[in-house]
Amino acid sequence: MAALGAVANANPSAIKNLIDGPDSNGNYTVTLYVNSSDNNRVGKTAKKVTVTPEVVAFKNGRFTYAGDGDGELWPMLIEKAFVILRDGQIDTSESYENIEDMGVTEAMNALTRGDANTLSTNMDTSKLTGYIYFGIRHKQAITTLTTDKEWTVDQIKGLTNRGIIDYVSSFHTYYIIGFDGSKVTLRNPVGSSKYREFELSLDDYIYAFAWITFANA
Repeated sequence: MAALGAVANANPSAIKNLIDGPDSNGNYTVTLYVNSSDNNRVGKTAKKVTVTPEVVAFKNGRFTYAGDGDGELWPMLIEKAFVILRDGQIDTSESYENIEDMGVTEAMNALTRGDANTLSTNMDTSKLTGYIYFGIRHKQAITTLTTDKEWTVDQIKGLTNRGIIDYVSSFHTYYIIGFDGSKVTLRNPVGSSKYREFELSLDDYIYAFAWITFANA
């Protein structure tokens, strides 16, 4: 979801160009970029997937995964296309679980013709800010992954804004939508609308996030 949100934020037409339809039967065609010899690997070969508009839902009527958000159809269609490529079926919610192991770099590659580049945030600060500035200025899709450790007392002490533990989860991917040199603006692709979009100081961002991925959208 973070990859989808990042690409859509950077270049909405890029997402639009991945989806054709509906056709006379109400179906859509989604284009993803895969390896020419293996659909389970990303690459630069366009793979067209036919997707019906129905999506998997839980017994309580809530949609699984991408459907549990703002109610737009395009995230559901693209995620369903990923499932079809990986699993060959979309009959159950378990089918969707088979794409949970897909990393954000892999997902962004599949959306952007294999153009994603992932870097550690553990680098010279001026170099990192240069990358982020460049990405924002050139409308790149930017996702970022938190560390894989739960917040500890010692970690919380190291934060400028200790309140971020309420809305920054461990080992979770967000996407960056703004940077002014001192604050990073991020968006959570899932979860409560209260904390869907938030700002972190650059120091807290570097403290809480381990990886950052850029892709030309």
